[in-house]
Amino acid sequence: ITLKRVKNNPGTMETTQSIAIQMQMRQIYARLDAIQELQSYQIDRDRDRDIVNPFLSARDYILRAQTGGTLEDKRANLKKATDELTKAINAIYTDLSTTSKHFAELTRKPIFQHKDQIKTYIKYLTLDLQLATKYVGVLMHVFDYLGDKTSSNLVLEGYQHVMQDFFTISISQKMKSTATLIHE
Repeated sequence: ITLKRVKNNPGTMETTQSIAIQMQMRQIYARLDAIQELQSYQIDRDRDRDIVNPFLSARDYILRAQTGGTLEDKRANLKKATDELTKAINAIYTDLSTTSKHFAELTRKPIFQHKDQIKTYIKYLTLDLQLATKYVGVLMHVFDYLGDKTSSNLVLEGYQHVMQDFFTISISQKMKSTATLIHE
C-alpha cells in the first residue's frame, strides 16, 4: 500500500463544503417535495369530503327512495338527498370563488408565474364547473319529482347567477373575469 500525503489547501476545503451544502440542499428539496405532495393529498381529501361525499350520500338516499318503503319514507329520503346536494353545490360555489381569487393572484405577475400551480387551479375550476352542472341538474330533478317547482327554479337561478359571475365579474387588476383568465 502506498500512502500519499495530501496537503490541505483552501480549494479542498471549499469543495468539501460545497458538496456538503449540495447534499443538504438535496435533502431540503426532498422534504419540501414530500410536504408539497402531502398538501396536494390533503387538498384532494378536503375536496372529496366537501364536494363528493355529500353527493354520494344524496345518491344513496335517492336509491333508498327508489327501492321501496312507504310514500312518507320515500319523501323523507328525497328530502335528505336535497339537503346533501345543497351542501355539495354550496361547497362547489365556495370553492369556485376561492380558487378564482387565488388563480387571479397567481396570474397577476406575468414574469414570475407558477405554471404548475396555475394548471392545478384551472383543473379545479373546470372540474367544479362540471360538477356544479351535474349536481344542479340532479337536485332540480329531485325537486321536480317532489313537486317543488319553486325550489327547483331557485336552484336554477342560483346556478345561472354563479355562471354569470364566472364569465362576467372582473377578478383581476386588468378587469378580466375568471373565464377570460383561464382562456388566456
